[in-house]
Amino acid sequence: MKVVHALLVLLVLVFHAPLPSLTLSCLPCGEYPCPTITCKGGKVLDVCGCCDACAKIRGERCGGPFGIDGQCDKGLLCDKDPDDFNASGICISECPCTSKQYCKDLLDWKQEFEKWKEEKKKCNWHGSNG
Repeated sequence: MKVVHALLVLLVLVFHAPLPSLTLSCLPCGEYPCPTITCKGGKVLDVCGCCDACAKIRGERCGGPFGIDGQCDKGLLCDKDPDDFNASGICISECPCTSKQYCKDLLDWKQEFEKWKEEKKKCNWHGSNG
């Protein structure tokens, strides 16, 4: 009976033990010196929000769990899976346009073109003349 009791206690401990988890732990700001940095692009706050970090430039890795791979510089966005919080990506241009108005016009046109393509799929184009 003691063996059964010991096994039950062991099973309870095993199944109720905390599972390892992925967490980010930061020391309070000011408890450590921030490094002096020189960057190819701009500067952003580090993942803990205490010190400057180099913003990622075009083609560099970004995102990741808790943003650990870094943030993109101004005018860039992190091209990653939007449905995966932990996904890493690559910094790309927000818009490869020469001016804001041209970019807006291009994006508007692209959206209209996508709508037109979807509507076109509904049509019967197989030999009908009407």
